[in-house]
Amino acid sequence: MFADATRATPHPDVIATLLEDEAVLLHMGNQHYYTLNETGCFIWQRLEQGQDLGAIRAALEECYDVTPDQAAHSIADLLNDLLQEQLITLTPP
Repeated sequence: MFADATRATPHPDVIATLLEDEAVLLHMGNQHYYTLNETGCFIWQRLEQGQDLGAIRAALEECYDVTPDQAAHSIADLLNDLLQEQLITLTPP
C-alpha cells in the first residue's frame, strides 16, 4: 500500500480529457490512449489537484460510501496500473 502522505502527480507527457463519468488519457511519449472508469476519473481529478493519498482516500470513502480498506485498495490498484504505464510520478512522504 501507499502511505497517506504520498502524492502522485500526472506525468507531464499525459493529457487528460474528462468526460461525464470517465476520463481518457493520452501519453504523448508513447501515443497510447487509456480510459478510466468513474472511480478512476474521481481519483485522477484529485491527483491533478495535488491532493495527497490520504485526502483522496477520505473523499472516496465519503462519496462512494466504502470502507477505508476498500478505498485504499482501489487507490493502490489504480496507482500501480498508472505507474506501470508511466502515467504518474510518485512523491513519497
